Amino acid sequence: MSTVDLSRRSAPREEPLTVDLTALGRTLESILGRPGSPARELVEERTRRLAKALRALSGEFSDDDRTAVAALCRAGRRLLDTPYKPSPADTDERAWRYLTDLATVTDGFRELALQEEGWW
Repeated sequence: MSTVDLSRRSAPREEPLTVDLTALGRTLESILGRPGSPARELVEERTRRLAKALRALSGEFSDDDRTAVAALCRAGRRLLDTPYKPSPADTDERAWRYLTDLATVTDGFRELALQEEGWW
């Protein structure tokens, strides 16, 4: 299991904030590699899981002054912003599109975290 300790960048926490990058990678592959949307319940569950990972990862890189990282942080904030999130009244297609957008940005942060940890 590849787990990154993200507490090195932010103020001390009682417990280190960790993201399992291996499990996250499997989740991202299952979303981005799927040709169509699964059941709405699965979309909602994965949306919650990815939003949590995106909040953690984008928070850790929010002070990074590299232009590409700053753009990724803006994209993450926009996705997590309440007006952009789909509501239960939105179509299943809208919820699926939001999840794939969330997965794409989260994957960018996952790759960034892997680079920071020396994976490539």
